[in-house]
Amino acid sequence: SCDDEIDSQRLKVKPHARYCITCRQIAEQGKKHEN
Repeated sequence: SCDDEIDSQRLKVKPHARYCITCRQIAEQGKKHEN
């Protein structure tokens, strides 16, 4: 994951979030391509 600070609002929704929103989107796109 990158060094971007995870938004506090995002942490409220997903306290265990490992990725900032940008990296999460990239990771999800990568998963879609694997299938």
